Amino acid sequence: MILQQKKEEMFASVAEWKRSSMTKGAYAQLMGISKSKFEYWVRKVRETAISSGDFPGFVEMRHLAKPIPLPEVETASGELPTPGAQVVLTFPGGLCLKIYG
Repeated sequence: MILQQKKEEMFASVAEWKRSSMTKGAYAQLMGISKSKFEYWVRKVRETAISSGDFPGFVEMRHLAKPIPLPEVETASGELPTPGAQVVLTFPGGLCLKIYG
């Protein structure tokens, strides 16, 4: 099998796995390959998306259908947080989600 065909199969398999609700291990077993080999494919697809610019670096969500009410949560000192406070979630791989309230 030529390299380009193998790459296309790899990308298609990763896309199919993303649409499924299966774990990487379960999907790899279904495909008849090792989990580590499938994880390698997932990594390669992600690296290709990042290097080609297909991977969003920043997504701004300005226009929500209706505002999402946030519960009033007291801080450790017993005070309510200021209106400009933000929640920052940083995920493995560098993805950062900032929520302003």
